[in-house]
Amino acid sequence: MTKSHTPIPFIDLKAQQRVIRPQVDRAIQKVLDHGRYGFGPECTEFEQDLSNFTGVKHVLACSNGTDALTMLLIDLDIGPGDAVFVPAFTYIATAEVVALRGATPVFVDVDVDTFNMDAADLKKAIKAAQEKELKLAGIISVDLFGQPADHDAIAAVAKCHNMWVISDAAQSCGALYKGKSTLCFGLAATTSFFPAKPLGAYGDGGAIFVHDDKLKRRLENIRVHGHGVNPASVESLGLTGAP
Repeated sequence: MTKSHTPIPFIDLKAQQRVIRPQVDRAIQKVLDHGRYGFGPECTEFEQDLSNFTGVKHVLACSNGTDALTMLLIDLDIGPGDAVFVPAFTYIATAEVVALRGATPVFVDVDVDTFNMDAADLKKAIKAAQEKELKLAGIISVDLFGQPADHDAIAAVAKCHNMWVISDAAQSCGALYKGKSTLCFGLAATTSFFPAKPLGAYGDGGAIFVHDDKLKRRLENIRVHGHGVNPASVESLGLTGAP
């Protein structure tokens, strides 16, 4: 006799909704009532809550975690001839954003215990990129399965070669590294609110975490197709990163 098996969903959003459905319904109704569907008051409140939670000065919500990485690479003017180092074991978006900018993603082996970027192999990957006459631009580290990357070791290697570091914390929102939020590290950090992530949305979303005031303002422009203070003018190339 064959037994039937009911698959267990990877993310059971229906079970979650049964607990919080009244709050979700009220929140949706509130948005429908005021009619501000992009960059509304809920977005501003969410950004401030994330800033308070992580201790990072500025948080910019955006469409998804991939756009969060892309916006930073646009600001950094990453393009052909640039080498950006990424872990060999990660979701495709980490390397994809580099390739979409025309730059070269250079894969770095991962630590056998954490599956995160191995700082020792990073040094080997840098040497290989130099032999190919690529410009050493930066590093995108990844915190996999909630485990922080070795941020101190990666930062030390980056400093030796005058490279920036972006922390891809799509899987570690809420985790700590040496007592600090994983979103505190690097030039900037990014996260994702895809439903499967630690802080998941009913849909998709992302955010960028930055300490620098000027970088924050440039990213705000990029998030709305490069529009500056005057909405009728365009100051730079950008994308529709609206949350």
